[in-house]
Amino acid sequence: MRISLKASIALLALAIATPSLAAEKVLGLAAIDLQNSFFVRMKEAGDVAAADYGVKSTWQSAEGSLEKQVSIIENFINQGVSAILIDPIDKNAVIPVIQKATAAGIPVITMGNKVEAGSNYSTLYPDYDNMSMVARALGKSLGGKGEVALLVGSRGNFVSDTREKGFVETLKRSFRTSRLSASSRPAGTQPRQPMPPRPGSPPIRI
Repeated sequence: MRISLKASIALLALAIATPSLAAEKVLGLAAIDLQNSFFVRMKEAGDVAAADYGVKSTWQSAEGSLEKQVSIIENFINQGVSAILIDPIDKNAVIPVIQKATAAGIPVITMGNKVEAGSNYSTLYPDYDNMSMVARALGKSLGGKGEVALLVGSRGNFVSDTREKGFVETLKRSFRTSRLSASSRPAGTQPRQPMPPRPGSPPIRI
């Protein structure tokens, strides 16, 4: 994540580059959450990357709320920040506000979700291959037999869906005698202990 976020900030730094005497450049970052340890580390890495490129980073947490995230982005537009980075809670719901930012002349990068707003830059990861590798390692360690529980992110998120697809399809191809239970959780939440499969969702024989 640090490498990907640094690349995102580098891209925006190039997009908004101006002579050194110009006013300080500010990046507005609309995060899903800033309490979860994953996002805390992302912010720490992002601040280091911003310092490397001589820009200021301003972080705001949506606390898992789509409405709050849209409001944060609108506030960044009103503030006239130099660029906006978004970790979208909903890839479709943020399109209008991204288009509003573009109309205001503000570059936008979306991270961790495939958003097609027409003018934003999307940064994605090799999630299918990564989870396929995890599935193969896990299946081999179980000897190709057993029951596996998979905790996925919010359904409808491109990254979460791609990870789930890579994991499930690899198990189906390579370990037909195993069984899988899947459970999803809302964006931005951090359970204190593993969540059991949802009631009514029996193991799926694959």
